[in-house]
Amino acid sequence: MIDYRYVLIRYVPDRERMEPVNVGLILQGRGRLDLRFSPHAAKRRGIDTAVFRLWRDFFKDELCGPAAPLFHPDRTSPEFLRYLEELCAGQVLLSRPLAFSAAATEPFEQVRDALYQRLVAPPEAAVQQIARRGGEVIRSVADAEAFADELDERLPGRNG
Repeated sequence: MIDYRYVLIRYVPDRERMEPVNVGLILQGRGRLDLRFSPHAAKRRGIDTAVFRLWRDFFKDELCGPAAPLFHPDRTSPEFLRYLEELCAGQVLLSRPLAFSAAATEPFEQVRDALYQRLVAPPEAAVQQIARRGGEVIRSVADAEAFADELDERLPGRNG
């Protein structure tokens, strides 16, 4: 098993209500660091597009731009994620660093994408991804439930 660390990038439209929306993910492991943002986050209701874009560009620069070892910890160290967390303020926050383990044979990108689908992608995107695997497109939660029931019937030993 390979151990990874990740943080969720969260946008808080209303600080008084403190109801964050997960808009991105930063994954660290295997000596690598990468991020993935929701491509439609800036279009969501309550998200200030200009503020979101500024923070998105900031994270891309911090993670993918030229390294500045005098100003921040090594990008592959656990301290780097805490450093990023300290820089966040206002409407953009990072979750505390979280741990995740995956099989050594699972590629880094696959781990990143699986975490993204589970924790950041809107539920509708996850439903559509599941449906595509079944060879059809599911457009609603009701359709997804019917698809799951059908799988339960078709696959022996599957518990829904």
